[in-house]
Amino acid sequence: MRFTLTIAILLSILGIVAFSRMPRDIDPPDVIEAETVVAYLPGTAPENLDRAVTMPVERVLNAIPGIADVGTQTSDGISVVRFQLTKKADRAETLSIVRDRLGQLRSAMQLEMPFLIGPSLQIDSGEVRSGLLLATGGEAEARRKSAINLVQKLRRAPEISSAEITHDQPRCVVIRYDDEDLADAGLTPPELAEFIRANSQRFPGGYLSDGDKLLSIDLGTGIHDLESLRDLPVRDPRDGSLTPLDEICDITSEAWEPAIGGAFLGSQPAIGITFTKAEQATWGAVSRAVELATAEFPELQTTKILYRGETTSQLLSASTITLIFSAVAVLLCVTLGLGLRAGIAATVAIATTILTSVFLLHLLGYELNVITLSALAVGTGLLIDNHIVIAHHLGWLRSRHGSGEPRALAFRDLLSPLVIAAATTVLGFLPAWLLRGEPAGYVSSLLIVIGVLLFVSQVIGFTITPMLAPVSLKSNRVIDRLAEALKKSTTPLLAKPKGVMVCLALIVLLAAFLLKTGRESTLPVVPIDTVAIDLIFPDGTSPEQTETSVKTAIADSEVAAFLHFSPPRILQGMEAFAPSANRATLILPEDPGGLVVHPENATVRVRNISATPTSGDPIQFRMSGKDLAEVISKNRDAILNHVAEAGATTFGFGEAAESMAFQIQPDLETAAQQKVLTNEIAIATLAVTGGIPVGLIPDEHDPSNRLPVLLKVATDETDAEDRITEAYVHRQSGGNPVPLEDLAKVVRKSQPVAISRWN
Repeated sequence: MRFTLTIAILLSILGIVAFSRMPRDIDPPDVIEAETVVAYLPGTAPENLDRAVTMPVERVLNAIPGIADVGTQTSDGISVVRFQLTKKADRAETLSIVRDRLGQLRSAMQLEMPFLIGPSLQIDSGEVRSGLLLATGGEAEARRKSAINLVQKLRRAPEISSAEITHDQPRCVVIRYDDEDLADAGLTPPELAEFIRANSQRFPGGYLSDGDKLLSIDLGTGIHDLESLRDLPVRDPRDGSLTPLDEICDITSEAWEPAIGGAFLGSQPAIGITFTKAEQATWGAVSRAVELATAEFPELQTTKILYRGETTSQLLSASTITLIFSAVAVLLCVTLGLGLRAGIAATVAIATTILTSVFLLHLLGYELNVITLSALAVGTGLLIDNHIVIAHHLGWLRSRHGSGEPRALAFRDLLSPLVIAAATTVLGFLPAWLLRGEPAGYVSSLLIVIGVLLFVSQVIGFTITPMLAPVSLKSNRVIDRLAEALKKSTTPLLAKPKGVMVCLALIVLLAAFLLKTGRESTLPVVPIDTVAIDLIFPDGTSPEQTETSVKTAIADSEVAAFLHFSPPRILQGMEAFAPSANRATLILPEDPGGLVVHPENATVRVRNISATPTSGDPIQFRMSGKDLAEVISKNRDAILNHVAEAGATTFGFGEAAESMAFQIQPDLETAAQQKVLTNEIAIATLAVTGGIPVGLIPDEHDPSNRLPVLLKVATDETDAEDRITEAYVHRQSGGNPVPLEDLAKVVRKSQPVAISRWN
């Protein structure tokens, strides 16, 4: 007996040591890094920020393919949403979608603050070790130099393992040119655009010609050297001589308005510095090190954002409290039913079983994470039954055979049923081995941990429990009274078949109620009725006047509407109708809860948020439906009258029609040779089809495509394809027009789309 108890104590000590040394990870071990979205609203209470910002952002991210494991953290004035990308997701493409959707959400929520797409956070053994420092104040260049010096200072701090600038104010390089200067260099405007695009590894972004002899380059959010662009050599195709680009064009840098990707505190531009804490450092020490470093740069106003989240240490603290309460509950329940000695025996045996199981899991290489802790909790509930059954059976054997052979008899009587019960439990999880991907990692860990726990439970139950529980089978007043009351209340009901049926029906209803209330309701992807009115206001109309005019039209009608302003630089193809006019798209949804449109298949996902259906598309797709048709018919005149009073021209308001869609892909080299601008191709296409353009789009999404623009046109004219190929495009310098089929490739989409007709 002493030997057995000594072994049990040693196993418990080994379990405690293993518990303290096991690697901790909040997620399964294959999770490596997470992306972040940060919203900073100073002075906003966490509960208000969570409801107004965090939850809508979380729902938007959950609706994006390729995103998994969305988690949130909200504190005073700061909301951090972390998400991970699936293995098959393309990071650049997925983050581009995230930026678009968050921009739509920001417009819908009318937030002055932009969302900050944070740095990728490396998760090391379950702990997020990164933080973000936002620096504001001073002129842009001075702020940038101070930020670089601050980074170097942070890198020297022993509490910080790395620091780098990850966010800067978005900037735009504007390249203005003169026709004569370009001609002297042997270039045309399209050739200049193509030359810059071809040398754009350092300067990613779109290249647009707005008719005012300038090109704009989106520098993104990083810090770039403009001098390298100014010194870019341009080769004269006539004699091969090289001329710096700065001698041909006027190159300047201009800041953009707050946008997705840049770092802003309110309306103030900021520089974002991401730092990572050293492995042994505490967050308190890191915070003090950051404060000491920033104190040397009084010209910078800094704000710290620490991604601390919920770590396994916090989970273990909660789990420890839970285990203590569970031990007390087991002690009270078993003592109440079987006596004090049996209660102490079951409690000690369960603790020994858990600690021994932890030691074995450590030897098997497992980590302490949410899955292993959950499996321990589930297994604990199963092994409690084993020890109570063994203790109670030993007491019954002692009452019949004395103290001679109860342990051997208990082993003989209970081994088979308890092993079968444990095996059945483990076998119930075996189908998990057929799973693939992330679910397999979760459930297989659950299976192994429960199996180990039940195996140890059998060993402890037949070795330690019999020594600690020499109890006798005796009557207990409390248990006897409860059993008698239960018998009296259920016997009349269960004595008849109808009573059994009533009980089963009640159980089914209770289960259905729990399933309904315990599961979050989600709406499927369904077609929703949507009509778009495209508005073009006269030259000189300010965005504020445009917004006021359209909101007045909405307020005086009964339409639940959504307003979206598209940046003119994206809608370049439509600017041919009003070169410098302001443009607005009025979306009239059936469901006022909001829409997120997927134009690829002309469907929408219903969410409890408002979001722009498609960012930058001048005309939205339209689906069919009775309810919205009645609403539109009822309010059509009121809306059109109000926008007409503001001087706007309306397009695209009317019945839907099944249509064809075409992609017009201009050949830049041929267009340059024929002295044809891409805008002229757009005008010619729209003129012959009467179609609805989906936008003249800079081709920045497909680096393999050498063409800088892509025009998409939807039309319901059956002979549109013939008319497109037979169309002629005017030259910029006059002269005979050029056949469109010589300038562009016309690709007909495989499936028709639904559109609204032009008025």
